[in-house]
Amino acid sequence: MNIQLINFLEREESRQVETLSWRNAPHVARYFQIQAIDLATHLNWLQKLKETPPRTVAFFIEVNQDAVGVTYFHSIDYEKRCTDWGIYLHDENTRGKGIGKEALRLSLHYAKTTLQLQRVYLEVLSDNLVAKHLYEQVGFRLLEQKGSVLRYQKDL
Repeated sequence: MNIQLINFLEREESRQVETLSWRNAPHVARYFQIQAIDLATHLNWLQKLKETPPRTVAFFIEVNQDAVGVTYFHSIDYEKRCTDWGIYLHDENTRGKGIGKEALRLSLHYAKTTLQLQRVYLEVLSDNLVAKHLYEQVGFRLLEQKGSVLRYQKDL
């Protein structure tokens, strides 16, 4: 299985906009604090990908050249050398096959080597047991819990 991260800016704009429906699909949205986002919010997020230097970087997760999800860095702070990270797989048939774990590995490598960052944060809902297990397995440590949201950190 060939898993790659393809920068959003390397794909046509219509494909970038299409990801709004992926993000808002009920089986994906349930893992986010904000259940649904509107088109204006999504377009604003896409515009942030074009900033220089970027404070947001997004990738399509492709398996054998088929886009199955999205991974992204946001709130990139070059001075503090840290960022927040997120992921979702919109193709339900890809879950449980190690794709998320490999996308996370590739993302952390990108953060360290390309963005030259030293720390990655992420947030996950406390009832997302599969994600929590993965994050802890690859070395993220729990920083805090606010309600149902857990915040993790990993030093690179």
